[in-house]
Amino acid sequence: MSPATRAKLAAAARARWARRKGTTASAPAAAKGKRKGLTAAGRRKLSESMKARWAARRKAGGGALAAKAKGKKRGLTAAGRKKLSDSMKARWAARRKAAGKK
Repeated sequence: MSPATRAKLAAAARARWARRKGTTASAPAAAKGKRKGLTAAGRRKLSESMKARWAARRKAGGGALAAKAKGKKRGLTAAGRKKLSDSMKARWAARRKAAGKK
């Protein structure tokens, strides 16, 4: 598509949009530039409220995070480790034996 055709289509689209919004075609081009976002005061207020929220959560016991962290760390007992070791040794011995028959 040529640049002239592209410009013509863009102008038609702007005019169509302006008609739909009830403004002139040149108004949207003039409004460009200002961006919205958090002000420094708003960011500070949000930060303070989140800090208060997390402090209250920690004070209350932390909810699911604390329950997960407080839970007993599970692992193998000495007997369980020996049982697992013996079964693995038997498994590998059987594999070696089967490989030797081939």
